Amino acid sequence: MPKIQYLVLRVHDIETAKRFYGIIGLVFRGEKHGKEEFHYSTVIDGMVLEFYPLRPGQSPSLVQFGFEFQGEVGDIMTVCERLGREGFCVLNPPRLTSQGYTAKVVDPFGNKIELIQNDGVLFSDLGDCLWNTCITDPSWKKFIK
Repeated sequence: MPKIQYLVLRVHDIETAKRFYGIIGLVFRGEKHGKEEFHYSTVIDGMVLEFYPLRPGQSPSLVQFGFEFQGEVGDIMTVCERLGREGFCVLNPPRLTSQGYTAKVVDPFGNKIELIQNDGVLFSDLGDCLWNTCITDPSWKKFIK
């Protein structure tokens, strides 16, 4: 089975992309190859993710994808809180589901991103009644757009 080697997203502002995805935990480096535009790239589990500036007349790339957090990478509750504080869109704050803790955010360019934190435990037997405290905490509403 082939695997994805790289993903290029064309965006309005590569600095904003770097900031948003940096909050999620990605570390970027700036690159410029020959006559190509300056862009940012990072490697995620062997796949290269790159953010290039839009060319004149070009539409932004729109995709939907997810990131799985391991214990040491970060806590999605903290990530969502920071995204909300910095003015980014938290579509659905973290909640406990059968997949673990999940949240949905939208990057500044309209891409829908699912954040999943499942530290090796499946919660399918817990039902839908368990929600993370941020759902019932009214102060969380200020982070949701």
